[in-house]
Amino acid sequence: MRAVVYRGDETFRVEEIPVPQIGAGEMLVNVIGCGICSTDVVKARYGRAKPGAVLGHEISGEVSKVG
Repeated sequence: MRAVVYRGDETFRVEEIPVPQIGAGEMLVNVIGCGICSTDVVKARYGRAKPGAVLGHEISGEVSKVG
């Protein structure tokens, strides 16, 4: 699946990452859209996001699997 990944120095890249495995009580969502908000920008700008982090928590999508 594709995701926007933080790579350090305020740099983000669209990359292929593995589809996460879900457990009991979890669900997998096929994300159709995701916003990067000021929280994500602050994390990147002030060193609170580690390289490799997938940011963005304002999503819209369809549930594709329930655990």
